Amino acid sequence: QDGADTDATWLSDGRYSSVGISYEYLTALHWSLTQFTPASMEVSPRCSAERLYNVTVIFVGFVVGSTVVATLTAMMTQYRMQVAEAMRKMRQLQAFLDQEQVDKNLARAVHVRVASVLREGQRLRATQVELLSCVNSSLRDALSVQARRRQLVPHPFLGLWARIDSTCFKGFVDNLMTALEIKRGDSVFFEADEGCAMYFVIA
Repeated sequence: QDGADTDATWLSDGRYSSVGISYEYLTALHWSLTQFTPASMEVSPRCSAERLYNVTVIFVGFVVGSTVVATLTAMMTQYRMQVAEAMRKMRQLQAFLDQEQVDKNLARAVHVRVASVLREGQRLRATQVELLSCVNSSLRDALSVQARRRQLVPHPFLGLWARIDSTCFKGFVDNLMTALEIKRGDSVFFEADEGCAMYFVIA
């Protein structure tokens, strides 16, 4: 009770100090939870310091609670939008298959394949990153070369080429390399096809 302007504190009530540590802990836990909810309990401030502390905790609880609610609401809204967009695309696919009168077995195989691709996710490309449009062309080229260099350096010839003539290597990356995203089960080339390209498989 030292320092209390009313000569009383939360613990001046003998009910809390005489029962035991377990009851004191549960009472403190109960009190802390009531600061984040509209609930109330019998513990109340007994002096100015405790009342000021209580007001501060209530404000903190209000801010934290509002932030949590806003974050959860935004996450749920984003999730619902993603689900709605996925359902819209699936309905569009089904409408196309119905329009073309596709066989049921083939349509089922298409649905299974699409669902598998959606579950696996797709590799993010530079063209999909909106903020990269704010970067000037020289930096975008340097970024592209840096990304491709990491993939090509392990190759004996291309790795040596990148170290000897970086300018020519940059032209090779910019003008001759394209990204091809494939999924498990896709065909990259077939037997007897004319060899007109070289593929680097990146997992």
